[in-house]
This record gives sequence, structure tokens and C-alpha cells, in this order.
Amino acid sequence: MFDKLLQNMPGIGDMFKQMNENLKEIKATGEAAAGMVRVTVNGAHEIENIEIDDEMLKVEEKDTLIKLIKGAHNVATKRVQEKSQEQALKMAGNLDPSQFKK
Repeated sequence: MFDKLLQNMPGIGDMFKQMNENLKEIKATGEAAAGMVRVTVNGAHEIENIEIDDEMLKVEEKDTLIKLIKGAHNVATKRVQEKSQEQALKMAGNLDPSQFKK
């Protein structure tokens, strides 16, 4: 069983390499304050874009805007994690389970 698994390791390694490359292509956006603050992140959890409605720039309290940005980022991060997991499951589904049997 483990012999076949070890023989297939290069294929599994290639699959993980491809998954990591694909992570930057996965994007998700989170919103706060009814869409007045939007943060877009990629699958590597890097912020791609921040959009702030002009009305929010008039907010007297900087702390409010900071909280909204954090909230939007957290929503976007959760969404991109879900999308990444879906892609990983799809890629894992392409593996041939018979290669791992005795």
C-alpha cells in the first residue's frame, strides 16, 4: 500500500504545487456597512483591493472605519477559504483511489 503511495508522491506533489498556484486566482470580497466598505482577498489571503464609499471618508471617527475594514476583510477571508476548500476537494477528486490500494 505505502509503496504505491510513495510511487505516486511526485503526482501528489505536482497536484499541491498546482493548487498553490491556483490560490492566487481565487478571489472573494467581503462587505461591511451595507457595501460601503469592500475588501477583496485572494486564496493566499492577500488583500487585492479595498473600496471605501466616499460617504465613509466623512466619518468623524477613524476607529469606525478601521472596524468596518477589518469586518469586511474577515468576511472575504472566510469566503476565500471556502472557495479554496472546494477547489482542493475537486482536485483531490481527480486522484485515482486505486493507486493507493494494495
